[in-house]
Amino acid sequence: MPVLPPVLQINRFFLLSWLIAVVQVAGLQGARQFTEAAVAGWTLAATASYAFIYLLPALLLTHLLRRLLAYRAMRSAPAVLAAAAVGLTGLTQVLLFADRLIHDMYGFHINGFVIDLVLTPGGIAALGAGMGTRIAAGLIVLAFFAAQAGAYAWVMRHDGAGSWLGDIRWRWVLLSLALLSTGERLAYGYSAAANYRPILFASEHYPLYQPLTLRKLAKALGIEANAGAEAQNLRLKEGSLAYPLAPLRMEPPSAPLNVVWLVAESLRFDMLDPQIMPRLWDFSNDAVRLEKHFSGGNLTQMGVFSMFYGLYGNNWFPMHAARRAPVLMDVLQQQHYQFSLNTSQRFTYPAFDKTIFANMRPQDMHALEAGAPPWQRDAQNIDDILSFIDRRDPARPFMSYMFFESTHAPYDFPQEAAIARPYLENFNYLTADFGRDIRQIKNRYINAARHVDGQIGRVVDHLKAKGLLDKTIVIVLGDHGEEFMERGRWGHSAEFNRF
Repeated sequence: MPVLPPVLQINRFFLLSWLIAVVQVAGLQGARQFTEAAVAGWTLAATASYAFIYLLPALLLTHLLRRLLAYRAMRSAPAVLAAAAVGLTGLTQVLLFADRLIHDMYGFHINGFVIDLVLTPGGIAALGAGMGTRIAAGLIVLAFFAAQAGAYAWVMRHDGAGSWLGDIRWRWVLLSLALLSTGERLAYGYSAAANYRPILFASEHYPLYQPLTLRKLAKALGIEANAGAEAQNLRLKEGSLAYPLAPLRMEPPSAPLNVVWLVAESLRFDMLDPQIMPRLWDFSNDAVRLEKHFSGGNLTQMGVFSMFYGLYGNNWFPMHAARRAPVLMDVLQQQHYQFSLNTSQRFTYPAFDKTIFANMRPQDMHALEAGAPPWQRDAQNIDDILSFIDRRDPARPFMSYMFFESTHAPYDFPQEAAIARPYLENFNYLTADFGRDIRQIKNRYINAARHVDGQIGRVVDHLKAKGLLDKTIVIVLGDHGEEFMERGRWGHSAEFNRF
C-alpha cells in the first residue's frame, strides 16, 4: 500500500510556497513604504503574515485531504495528495500574480468587477487581449504550477536532515507569524484611531486586507478618531426601485426624428482633432459640440448606462436587478421606432441586454464579437446599419445604435488608417514596458480613432445621400476616456481625471 508523505514534509513544502508568496506580496509594495522605520516594519510584518494567510486555505485543505486519504486504501493516494497540494498552491500563486498585475496597472485588487469580468460571457473578450498576451499569460500560469510541482518533488526526495529545513521548529514558526500578524493589526488599529496615514495607505497594497479598528479603546485612552475614519463606516441601505419617479406625459410629434447613436470605446476628448478625426471634426463644426460633457464613469458599464438613463452609475445595480430599461427606450418603442442595435463586442458584457436594451427584440440586436479583428467588425457593422437604413419602412422612424471596438486596447486599425508612426507592432499587455513604449502605444490608439472616424463619415455621407440627415439626431461620443501615463497609469477603470 502506498505511503503518504509525513506531515513534516507537507509543512516544508508549504514553507517553500510561503517564500514564493512573500516575494509576490512584496512586489505589491511601493518604495515609499520603506522611507519611515515604522511603516517599513509594519510592511514587513504584514507581508510575512498575509503571505501565510493567502496560503492558509490551501494548507488546511491539503492536510484535511491527507487525513481523509490515510483512512482510504487507495493506490493513487500519494498522487491525489500531490495534485491537490500543487494545484491549490499553484492557483494561489497565480491569483497573487494576477492581483499584482491588476494593481500595478489599475490601482485596485481583484474585486467584484474583476470577478464579474471573468464569469460573465464576453467579459474576457472585452479586454481585447491579443494572441501574444494570451500565450504569455498561459506560460506564466504554467511556470507557477511548474515551480510548485518542482518544490513538492524536491521536498518529497529530501527528508530535510542536515539542512535548514530539517532544523525548523514549526511551533516557533507559527508563533512568530501570529505575533507578526497581531503586531501589524494593532499598529493599524492605532493608526486608524490616530489618523496616521502612511500605514493606512500602505494597507491598500494588500488584497483582502482586513482592517482592525480600536476606536472604543482609543477613545478610552484619550485618542479621538478623525471624522474621515467615522465616515468610512457609512453604509447605504437597500430600497425599492422607483423609476421613473412619475409617469411620463408626452405628445408624440407629428414628424418624429430618427436617432443614430454612435459610441466609440475609450474615445477621449482630444481625439476630436482635424488631424486625427477630420470627418468628425468637420461634422461637429455644423453641429452642437458638448465640450463640457463628462462620462458617467471610467468604464463602459457606467459610461453607457449614464448616457441612456441620465442617472449616476451606481444606479446600474438596481436597474440590472429589476431588468429595467431606460424610459428613453420605452418611449421610442411606444412611438413604433424601428431598431438596429449593433456592437463589435457583446451585449452580455456589460449586461446591456438586461438593462438598456432589456425590452428589445433579439432580432434587432446584432453583435459581432469574434471571427475578425475589431476594425473589420466595426466596418461590417456599419455596412449592416447602412443596409438597415435602406431596407427600413420609410413610414416609421428608426434608431440605430453602434458601439465601435477598434479604440479599445490593443487599438486595432487597418494600414490605411496608420497616420501616427511609429506605433507598437505587437502590443502584449504582460510584456509591454509602458514607461518606454507609451508613445508608440498611444499612436496605435490614434490610428484606431482615425479608422473609427472613417466609419462615422460613412454614416454621415449615407444619411446625406438619402436626404435623412436633417431628419435625424446624430449622437457621437465616447463611453469614457483613456489614459496614457498622463497621471501615471495606462488605460481606464483606475482613476477619475480629465483623460
